[in-house]
Amino acid sequence: MNPEELHHYVRTSFQGVVRRHCEAGVRSLLESGSAEHFLTDLLFLALHADGHEVSREFPLGQRRAVDLVLHGPTDLFIEAKQLHLKDGCRYAPANLAHDLKRHARKATLGIIYVLDERAAKASGRFERFGGANRKAKADVTEILEKLKATFKIVVPCSKEESLLKSFRSRKDGNLDVYAAVVCLRAPRAHAA
Repeated sequence: MNPEELHHYVRTSFQGVVRRHCEAGVRSLLESGSAEHFLTDLLFLALHADGHEVSREFPLGQRRAVDLVLHGPTDLFIEAKQLHLKDGCRYAPANLAHDLKRHARKATLGIIYVLDERAAKASGRFERFGGANRKAKADVTEILEKLKATFKIVVPCSKEESLLKSFRSRKDGNLDVYAAVVCLRAPRAHAA
């Protein structure tokens, strides 16, 4: 599986599972905490439904695990991180690169999820990070450009193509969910 194919699955995993009558609940879930595990679980479901043999939290020993493994003649290790706009590219890209380097002898791809909450105004019982993601100065276009400094491959390259879902609401404002597939080196062929 190449980066473009994986991004297709990332996109369809979100769009195929989130139904209109569940949108408000999904939005609330995304805004209330880390979206990384939820979105990775959706990807697992999409890959599995399409007939792929896939494992979640695949154990590596020494209390380590891979987020997803796509099994085939050559296993593909997939790691995911959520990038918070308040932090820009300070933490998530380096952490994801570290995870991918741990699997240097395997075929690896990474996924960076970004929630753009700058136009959101939904009120819950508390604001994550004191509302810092809503005040962030970083832009998704800028983030995608900066990812190229850490990763050899970033797919897709544009903000428009990386958009998974836009939640629009007069009451709660706007929340956009983006994802990019990244790779530290040219991906090896994966027959799955």
